[in-house]
Amino acid sequence: MAGIKRKRKLFYNLADGAAIQIVDGDIVYAGARETTIEEAFTYYKSLAERVPETVGLLELEYDDYLQDFNEGVWTGVDLGTLKPLFTYPDPTSPETPPDPQPALS
Repeated sequence: MAGIKRKRKLFYNLADGAAIQIVDGDIVYAGARETTIEEAFTYYKSLAERVPETVGLLELEYDDYLQDFNEGVWTGVDLGTLKPLFTYPDPTSPETPPDPQPALS
C-alpha cells in the first residue's frame, strides 16, 4: 500500500524568523490526514503558548528541502526571502555551533 506524503509546516516567529515547530512532513497511510493550523496550536506546547498573530507559517511539499532536513537542522526562516534556514554540523569541529545558512538544495 502506497503512503500519502503530507506537507511539512514550518511555524516560525514573525519578529525574527526563529524556528518554533515543524508539523507533519511525513508519509502516512490510509485514514491519516494533515494537521490543520488550529490543531497544531492545540497539539504543540511550543505553539499553544504563543499568540497566533505572532507566528508565521511556511508550508512545503514533502520532498522540498528533503536533503536539508535529513542532513541539517532547521533554524528558522529568512524574513526577506521566506526561505528556510538550516545549520549543518561540521564533522571536523562538532563542538563549534554552525551559523544558519540557506538550504543546500
